[in-house]
Amino acid sequence: MFEEIKKGRFSKKHLWIALAVSTVAGSVLITFGIISYENSIYHIVREQLKIGTEQLEEKEFQKAIMTYEKALSYDADNTKAIVGMSQAYQRLAGMEADTDFEMAVEDYQNAIIYNENNTGAYRELSEIYFSQGKYELAYNTLKLLNQRYEKMLTSEFIKASLSISKY
Repeated sequence: MFEEIKKGRFSKKHLWIALAVSTVAGSVLITFGIISYENSIYHIVREQLKIGTEQLEEKEFQKAIMTYEKALSYDADNTKAIVGMSQAYQRLAGMEADTDFEMAVEDYQNAIIYNENNTGAYRELSEIYFSQGKYELAYNTLKLLNQRYEKMLTSEFIKASLSISKY
């Protein structure tokens, strides 16, 4: 059939068959792509982060912790999941008088280890320390945050200066 098309000898029937075959093949490829995306680690983690955020907003802290743990089982270095889980632990600890903030502190510390520019983790960690009366730790954490800001601003200033000097 394709030889006839190349030579210019084809009928409407051949065109319809070729169109039908290409449509089916395209549909199969699109379906395979959608299925592959929905099963991708990126998509799974992204969905878990979305669900965890919703659970935090609905004050379902235990569920949020489990959801963020699931996200971390796919991507152990995901700072959004680490911070989300820390917030869930922190809020749960605030609701339960006998629960301490150790898990939240540990998770914020891990978030900082994975991304030392995660300024939100520094702030949240300092708030936990402050609420627990650990003022020196809160102060030292804020001091580290200030140093990170200074370093970030300096590097951004240097980058901006270099890009301006090119003109």
